[in-house]
Amino acid sequence: MNTVADQILAASDRLSERLAALPPVGDLVALDPTRYCRSAWAAYLQMAARLGCVLVVGMNPGPHGMAQTGVPFTDPWIVDELDLQAPRADVPPADIPAVGSWRHRSHRARGVLGSKREESAKRLWPLLREICAPYAAVGPSADKIAEATRRVCNEVLLVNALPICWLDPAGKNVSAEQVEKRAPAQVREGLRDLVNEWLQAVADILRPAAVIGVGRWAREFVTDLDVDHFVEIPFRDGIKHPSPSAGSEAAWRAEAEPILRRAVELSRAARLSARWAQMRSWHVPSLRTWRRSTPLG
Repeated sequence: MNTVADQILAASDRLSERLAALPPVGDLVALDPTRYCRSAWAAYLQMAARLGCVLVVGMNPGPHGMAQTGVPFTDPWIVDELDLQAPRADVPPADIPAVGSWRHRSHRARGVLGSKREESAKRLWPLLREICAPYAAVGPSADKIAEATRRVCNEVLLVNALPICWLDPAGKNVSAEQVEKRAPAQVREGLRDLVNEWLQAVADILRPAAVIGVGRWAREFVTDLDVDHFVEIPFRDGIKHPSPSAGSEAAWRAEAEPILRRAVELSRAARLSARWAQMRSWHVPSLRTWRRSTPLG
């Protein structure tokens, strides 16, 4: 059992309870996939949450991504590659407009999933595969792609600053940044306090060697994190959100790749150094000491 994952899941549950207690923001519908997709979220944490890894922080779920799957920056295709061995999610309430068109279903059942995919997942995961499992970058089979997707979880944990997907009455996605602008001052302050507490709890548990904020809004919170635990000076940076609004995929990759690659390299080096330090602390008696202390029989 991954105790780091258990601690983060407990912190996530506390966050969900406190978010549910906040007043609604106008006529927006708030969906929390860490609750109705909890089994998938828990299985992902068991796979990816580990001390000293790279922590990548996004903003909040989108309707074609985590709102369907329970895992940040994924869509049903990516979740099938992760093979989380978790029960399929309970779907959000069917009376919410547009929900029926994007509820989570496996793409393995041909034709049951809409043609629209989560754009951030289509850009971020191929880049992470190339960085964390480069052997799969050239002409891989579907099985190799899935294996590389799972290997990303050895290096990187993806979380959102807020787990809530907000929809307007027509079913259109409303980002956390937009919600913050619409919310009354009391709700806005409550949301920001909860984000800071949640991300600090994750940093305290995970002790990441590198933290990357995705998008301006998430990077603002990452800047305030106290993460000087696993290494003396943790790597901290930000990348643009991997959506079409950030420009072409080639331009986004050119900016994001060196930052993500540097984060993974530093995390690997820090974790290797920690393992060597742990091994050096073990007491291994010399052969001469062993001979003197062991009776001949």
